Amino acid sequence: MARTGRPPKKISKKQFEELCAIQCTREEICAVLDVSEKTLDKWCNEIYGMTFSLIFEQKRQGGKASLRRNQWN
Repeated sequence: MARTGRPPKKISKKQFEELCAIQCTREEICAVLDVSEKTLDKWCNEIYGMTFSLIFEQKRQGGKASLRRNQWN
């Protein structure tokens, strides 16, 4: 039986991680990626095996370090 409905959204892992690193909000990330929060949650679980909140917490740490480095410079 053929699947009906919308084709799955393609989400760039690199772009997602960059948005987390610059500490975009969940709403901003969804807007940039043009997906719903539900779609983003499902994608995070499929790709990382964890919730958006957990993966966001991990990926934003690199942005914090970069910001701190630039403040010292």
